[in-house]
Amino acid sequence: MEVIFIGTLKGSDKHIQQKLYRIKECGFDYFHFVKKGDIDLSVLDKIEEIIKLVFNISDDIFSKSKKLEYAQSRMIYVYYARKLGLTTYEISKKLNRHIVSIYYFIKKFNEDIKYDKNFIKKYIQVENEILKILKHNSKLI
Repeated sequence: MEVIFIGTLKGSDKHIQQKLYRIKECGFDYFHFVKKGDIDLSVLDKIEEIIKLVFNISDDIFSKSKKLEYAQSRMIYVYYARKLGLTTYEISKKLNRHIVSIYYFIKKFNEDIKYDKNFIKKYIQVENEILKILKHNSKLI
């Protein structure tokens, strides 16, 4: 199974090796880490396009619309932005929202990913589209 980790590993070398060993125990044969400084932020633009495609949104997902598909698309966008290592402040500037809204998106994402079946389906579709692009274009990240 293939996995891509984005971010940094914190801790001593021994601690990092323990984490890598646990990852291998879970059955992940191929994985690599990408540092935040090595990430091209155009990746977020590509992720935004994928989210718009999956949620069938023609407008800007950053609009002030409170419709469900817009709200959920923003939650997924914030999730991936955090996964790429952006701070909540950087995300709030990109979304043109208050930083408290970003914390709310993170909290709401964590709740919806557990209980909302439709949201989970949309998230999986976004994840699959991102993985397809990663397989075809290894220089995306």
